[in-house]
Amino acid sequence: IEDMDARIAAMSCDIEAELPHLMFECPCMTWDGCNEHTGFKSQMAKLGVVAEAFLDGEVPTSPSFQAVVEPDSNVAGGHSVRMLSTHEQLLDGQIYEGCMNPCSSRYRKRVVEYGKKVGEQLEANGIVGHFSADFLATKNPIDGSWDLNALEINLRQGGTTHPHAHMALLCGGQLNDDGIFHLLNGDPRFYVATDCYRDDGLKGMDEADLIASLQNDEDPHAIKVKWDPESKTGVVFHLFRFLFPYGRVGFAAIGSNSDHAQILYDDAVSLLKQIVKKRTK
Repeated sequence: IEDMDARIAAMSCDIEAELPHLMFECPCMTWDGCNEHTGFKSQMAKLGVVAEAFLDGEVPTSPSFQAVVEPDSNVAGGHSVRMLSTHEQLLDGQIYEGCMNPCSSRYRKRVVEYGKKVGEQLEANGIVGHFSADFLATKNPIDGSWDLNALEINLRQGGTTHPHAHMALLCGGQLNDDGIFHLLNGDPRFYVATDCYRDDGLKGMDEADLIASLQNDEDPHAIKVKWDPESKTGVVFHLFRFLFPYGRVGFAAIGSNSDHAQILYDDAVSLLKQIVKKRTK
């Protein structure tokens, strides 16, 4: 412990020595500044700081946990935490593009454990409603284990909320303690979803025309992804609002396992490309 304290103290000194030489995002901001508002040093003393650690590692992924703090008459305090889902977030840099449900089994148990602890703390502080907790998972190159670090808490519904709602509504069933959604008969369901599929060839297309193409029973591509209420698998399209101006749509591919969900997702992409090809002939 003493050695760690010494290392932290030395690191603090190194950081303090570098601060005056940093370049700031705001062009009017400098270390000393010409007044109390443009001096970073004086602002630190007045407002305090948030320190962020740069986490590096092999094969970084971004799992997340979703839940809701809701009224519960059977619990002391009147509220409880109900887990909704876990996901692997699909990111373009730091921009959310979509998700896979559930998150990897390599660390899902810990994501659920940590997420529930976050929810308990939120509930204890009077928070009610939806929340999510985002993590960064990195693979240890030495022993192959996975490190899991918390990144942020979002007190709101987000990009992973509606694909889960689609599956829950269409499939019925519930999420088990293992973080996997199960139908009433016990069969599991997985999905891959996106809010950001884009194709310039879809720009200017009317929503009704796209929906008609998606529901074309004579198109083998459309038949492959059509929602099957019996097996409770298929692709659910949504987010048509940005179709006309940006050629952007969203959809969730729900399958019996992760591989099946990915195949359905890829088939949906093929269908959209086929629709574009027909439009541009």
